[in-house]
Amino acid sequence: MAAKRRRAPGGGRKPKGEFVGKSATITTRIRPDTRDELETAARTNGRSLSQEAELRLRANLRPTDAQRRNRALGHAITLLAESIEKPTGRSWLEDPFTGRALRYAIEHFAFYFAAISTDGTVEVPPGIKEEASKMPDLFAEQFRQPAGFGHTRAHFLIAELESAARLLAGVPPNESDMPFFSLADGPMLFSAHETVLGNLGRDLGLAVKKSREK
Repeated sequence: MAAKRRRAPGGGRKPKGEFVGKSATITTRIRPDTRDELETAARTNGRSLSQEAELRLRANLRPTDAQRRNRALGHAITLLAESIEKPTGRSWLEDPFTGRALRYAIEHFAFYFAAISTDGTVEVPPGIKEEASKMPDLFAEQFRQPAGFGHTRAHFLIAELESAARLLAGVPPNESDMPFFSLADGPMLFSAHETVLGNLGRDLGLAVKKSREK
């Protein structure tokens, strides 16, 4: 009888996703509808079921990257969006009335909870002053103001989401993309953080938004 062939270390099917070195196992039972949703997410994101499960487990086991107050803010904004879309029956991404209502709702919510000064003045944090000292005078003056600093951070996040969404869709990066992702040899691999950014950009309708702008 022919001897049974043994698979060489590292042989077999390559992982369809960003996680390598998956040697530990876990056995558990889940509801059929949970598996169906996980399989749908895996197909949508171009991953294997195992890779999709790994990403979601890691994302939920490592929530300490964000402060609790910021996670609470994200959850609250989700509740606001759902409460506005339900009576309008429309998506805030597609309907101007719903989109504007959500904008004002977020503004009012943040104004209620965020720190304010009684006399209208604000102290510029030392870290902002240091960053501004490296900028041209006109841009630095805007950066030292809450509105200018907030707009800058929003611009950077939008640019990161756009870059990550393009990479997730298989579009080669260009020199204007940010952040500059480190790419592995062969197929493009994403870190969990980069993949999350790409998925966020996709779910926020960046592809649809760009097509409308053309």
